[in-house]
Amino acid sequence: MPRPNTLNAALVAVLLCCGGLASCDYQSAQRALEAGDRETAVATWQNLARFGDLDATLALARLSLDPNATQEQRDEALAQTRYVARVGEPWQRSWALDLLGEFELRAGNVDAAAGHFGEAVALDNPWSKLRLGQLYRDGRAVPADRGRALQLLRESAAAGVAEASLTLGEILAEGGLVPRDPAEAARWYHLAAEAGNTQAMLRLAEAYRSGSLGETDPDRAEQLYRRAAAAGASDAEVALGDTLAGGSADERAAAVGHYERAAAAGNGWGAMRMGDVYRKGELAPVDPARAAEWYGRAAAAGIIQAYTAIGDLQATSDKVAAVASYRRAAAGGDGWAMVRLADAYRKGEGVGADPVEAAELYRRAAAAGIAGARRGLADLYVAGKGVKRDPAQAAQLYREAAQDGDADSSMALAGLYLTGDGVPRNAGEAGRWYLAAADQGDPWASYKLAGMLAQGRGVAADPARAVQLYRRAIAAGVTPALRDLGDLYAQGRGVARDPAEARELYRQGAAAGDGWAWFGLAQLELQAGEVADAAKSYRQAAEAGIAPAATALGDGYGRGELGLARDPVEAVRWYRRAAEAGDAWAKVRLADAYRKGEGITADPAQARSLYEQAAAAGIAAAETALGDLLAAGDGVPADPAKAVSHYRRAADGGDAWATVRLAEAYRKGEGVPADPARARTLYEQAAAAGIAAAETALGDLYATGQGVPMDPAKAVFHYQRAAGGGDSWASLRLAGAYGSRGLVSPDPERATEYALQAARAGNSTAQRDVGDRFARGDGVPRDPEAARRWYDAALAGDPGLVIEIARTYLAAAGGSVGPPERGIELLRNAALAGNAAAAVELADVYARGGVVIPDQTEAVRWYRYAADLGEPRARLALGHLYLAGDGVPRDKARAVALYREAARGGVAQAMTALGDLYAIGDGVPQDADLAARWYAAAAEPASNNRVVVDDSRP
Repeated sequence: MPRPNTLNAALVAVLLCCGGLASCDYQSAQRALEAGDRETAVATWQNLARFGDLDATLALARLSLDPNATQEQRDEALAQTRYVARVGEPWQRSWALDLLGEFELRAGNVDAAAGHFGEAVALDNPWSKLRLGQLYRDGRAVPADRGRALQLLRESAAAGVAEASLTLGEILAEGGLVPRDPAEAARWYHLAAEAGNTQAMLRLAEAYRSGSLGETDPDRAEQLYRRAAAAGASDAEVALGDTLAGGSADERAAAVGHYERAAAAGNGWGAMRMGDVYRKGELAPVDPARAAEWYGRAAAAGIIQAYTAIGDLQATSDKVAAVASYRRAAAGGDGWAMVRLADAYRKGEGVGADPVEAAELYRRAAAAGIAGARRGLADLYVAGKGVKRDPAQAAQLYREAAQDGDADSSMALAGLYLTGDGVPRNAGEAGRWYLAAADQGDPWASYKLAGMLAQGRGVAADPARAVQLYRRAIAAGVTPALRDLGDLYAQGRGVARDPAEARELYRQGAAAGDGWAWFGLAQLELQAGEVADAAKSYRQAAEAGIAPAATALGDGYGRGELGLARDPVEAVRWYRRAAEAGDAWAKVRLADAYRKGEGITADPAQARSLYEQAAAAGIAAAETALGDLLAAGDGVPADPAKAVSHYRRAADGGDAWATVRLAEAYRKGEGVPADPARARTLYEQAAAAGIAAAETALGDLYATGQGVPMDPAKAVFHYQRAAGGGDSWASLRLAGAYGSRGLVSPDPERATEYALQAARAGNSTAQRDVGDRFARGDGVPRDPEAARRWYDAALAGDPGLVIEIARTYLAAAGGSVGPPERGIELLRNAALAGNAAAAVELADVYARGGVVIPDQTEAVRWYRYAADLGEPRARLALGHLYLAGDGVPRDKARAVALYREAARGGVAQAMTALGDLYAIGDGVPQDADLAARWYAAAAEPASNNRVVVDDSRP
């Protein structure tokens, strides 16, 4: 029953017999109060109290329990209640003592309250039985006594106090004080609800909604919520809103109405829900200003979590203000506010970074049961910020939070198991936690687990399950899953290969902005021969920051592939872009460009730096390239031994070409002692790895008997295997092997067949050889026109062959290949293009005559041209002319100077000429010692000829 303002109904009837008018006034006051007219009720009771009406006195005193009452009003009410407790009738004293208990309980004086309730219980007050029973239940101010608590509560309930029935229902629903009894709990809740107790209606509704008392009935739950709401319970309005919020459009609109009615009744949670309505945009359009207004009302109503929500709104524009709101909510005990504040201290957002304070706040939030706080603290233990780094402690915290349903913690714990940080490395355990996170609703966990199952990383490969998980992730909006699932269909892993499905998935991923999806689409298009489309897709991927796509574009421009015109400068631009993004292969390609001077000014030092960066990233081919630089002394001091160390590292890293280079070093004794047997073993290893050039090298060993017994048959066998593997040099070797002075019986037709095979593969040397064969009619009918075509092809591929081909034109009897002037033209064009050796050859032609009329003036012009290009042999020739006065005025001093320049260029003949001049004293003082030293320098091996004699005189 509802607690009366003064007396129960029977007691009021007794009072009414004592005075007709007074009784009528009392009844009218009671009705006025129930109608909400407090002013009339108070005026009436005050009038009665002046005439000594103790019931009116108690009624006025009970009104002072209102939170809006002043302290003066409370003090006056307390004094009046004590007076009634002393002088009133037993039933009046009972209610006065009950009221005194309420005053003390609300003031926090639980011991005093218990004393008053005990005295009232002795006078059989049912409401004091409720309060004292609750104190015995909780062990507050009296020893916990389950039996006494239940006895008092049952007596209170039997007297019609609905709250006692509610309390009994709560005790039986929770268990602990007595064995849990859902059916009996429901019975007591029903009794309280039937008596009009709205809290009982709410408890029953929640039980029917959740099934916590054994029966789930959403319809009955909604009916009870509506009864409670109709009875003025604003909490029921909130609950109705929550029930309808996930329904149809009409139900969602109704939910907003319930929240608003609850808020209008002063319910802080109703205002809180209205704030959520306008912040989340699920039930109404997003309106941050209105959300902030409602959250402010919720905060004013005492909902501390409203400050956290206000902070979330502020965080997008004013992090300092957000921190202030979080701090206020955290001070009020909101665990999530503590987490937000800890995040701010950890990141230094809106407040100075302070990981120690962050750790303390995470601890407080974790103690409040916030799983995300344990995750935040674990993050600090992993990073070693604000706490000593302790990944094992982090793993424990992640595990606790994950077991409480925090998907992010399950993800983090999976990551620790993958890396073995703080826990034993265990991919299977990682997979288990990814699965837990996926079951907790994290779509990224489904994506991660799918990747493990697709590749069999640490778990048994299960591509079919991976496909299911990828599709679950895709449905949740995880864009990379489109690309990865596309990869499965493109490769036929775990599913039937389906390029069309792969293409569709890649296109969806690309449309969602995934650069890797563009990359996958490009590869699929390339496989289908759609090179123009592939180039476009690679460009899209590269523009999205996918470095390998930029490298692919660089390859397209560098090689003239993907339907792109060859453009070394554009290739370098894309290689640089990919290299700056960290692509190690792009660094190799860019280094190649710097080494060769293709598309960019040659810079051996920069090439070496890039090769070293790529090698540090694990690219074995970069180690091989570094070995090539050091072996050749290409822009760096030659260091064959160091070159070998790079080749060895590259070979250990799996680069079969490095094994070939290492074999060549052992064969030639460069950087290591010569060891033909070791060379053969390494060539065999490289050949087994599919390097056709290694088969060619093995053929060379058997053809020359280097390190193995000479064996022409084995040589031809290896050459044939290499030629079958696409090595054009092996085909050219076979052409020689079947030639007139070859390894096996001559077979001109077969020799020419192999030469043509090499030539058609683009081997410029073979193209020149085929040209010679057509010029001679060797193995093919003589065909000067075909010879010229092959010579032109050879020159296009290797301009360095110009001298040999020009000599062929110049030497051909009667212009059998073409006019001799063609040879002169080839040499002149090459010379003007900067080929100093061609200029010397052209000068020699004019000096010798034969094909042309001897012309020393023209010879001198081209020798000087070649000398200006730095060709030391041209200086030697000019020295001869100045010494003899042939075509130029005789000038021995000039001749000596030219000989010296040629000698410094390593020309042994110039050193010999200087020795001759010093021996006879021609153009220089006779000096036998200097002559001997020049002769000795000329006799040194060619590689040492640059170490020349210093014949300068002081």
